[in-house]
Amino acid sequence: IVQLAVYNGMGRDDDGDMVGEVLAHYLEFTFGIISSLIAFWFVMDNKFVCGKEIGEILYGTHRDCNICVDSLREFSGTYLKPSLSGYGSMWRNNSDMRASM
Repeated sequence: IVQLAVYNGMGRDDDGDMVGEVLAHYLEFTFGIISSLIAFWFVMDNKFVCGKEIGEILYGTHRDCNICVDSLREFSGTYLKPSLSGYGSMWRNNSDMRASM
C-alpha cells in the first residue's frame, strides 16, 4: 500500500512520467529484502531445531525426544509382562527367575 501511495501520490512530471517511480522501486526492493530475510530466518531456525532433534535421536538419552517417548509409552504394556502360567518365562530377567525358584 505504501508503494502504491508513493508511486501514484507524487504526481507526474512534465513528460507525463510518474515522479515517485524510482522511490517506489526502492521501496519494492526494500520490502523484498525484508521479506526474504524473514523467510531465511524462519528456515535457519527450523534447521537448527531439526539438527538438535536428530542429534537427540542419534546420540541423546531420548528423554527429550517426543518420538521415542511416544514409542516407549506405546509398547510398554506389551513386553516383559510376568506370566502366572509359565508362558512368557523367556521374557523374564534373572531376578524374576531367581524369585520363582
